Amino acid sequence: MRRKVWLMALVVLLLGFLFYWFQVRPSQIKKTCSSYAEEQACNDYDGCIKTKYDFRYDKCLHEKGLK
Repeated sequence: MRRKVWLMALVVLLLGFLFYWFQVRPSQIKKTCSSYAEEQACNDYDGCIKTKYDFRYDKCLHEKGLK
């Protein structure tokens, strides 16, 4: 009986970690990279340039390990 409890606890911890690693973490990184790219690509001088945004967004994702 005690062994089943430990096994279930281990399974729950493993599933929780996998959910964090493959769902929560990438979504947080994408959100952070999006705001960073928007901040870097948009300014008062020349407005927002899509290619600058895309470049900085992709670079940020690559640096964080998503691409």
